[in-house]
Amino acid sequence: MPLDNNTVFGWALFKGVQNRNDVFCDFMFCKVNAAWTKLMNKDNPAGITIRELFPKTERQWFDILNRVCRTSKAEMHTGFHSESDNTWDTYIFVTDPTKDEVAMLFAEHINPDDPRKKANSDLFEMITEHPDDDFIIGLRDEISRQHE
Repeated sequence: MPLDNNTVFGWALFKGVQNRNDVFCDFMFCKVNAAWTKLMNKDNPAGITIRELFPKTERQWFDILNRVCRTSKAEMHTGFHSESDNTWDTYIFVTDPTKDEVAMLFAEHINPDDPRKKANSDLFEMITEHPDDDFIIGLRDEISRQHE
């Protein structure tokens, strides 16, 4: 298992929620790992939406999730999330385009001088530069299987 519950990387699997104009207006949590609950200081949010759990979430997060869900093109993003009062390094990708499912792998944004930064950077770089690598395919499969 590439990302078990002991990982320092949190992840969440979402299902896109569309409005009447077929625009993804929110994303429902399907599954999160234990690291997500620890990093976000929240209980498992399965079955509720981002807007329900974090009503003041910045628009940038919805824009990125919407774009990734629509295009199936993965994106890396570093951004501040006011409700968790933290800056996150994220990798967002589609797990199953037929189900409008998108996953977010994230870690706390770390000062570049911190030795942990290299490990985070190396993983995100590998994910971005080698999306067909066996590890990355296994990561996507593992997150998808967690929801089945």
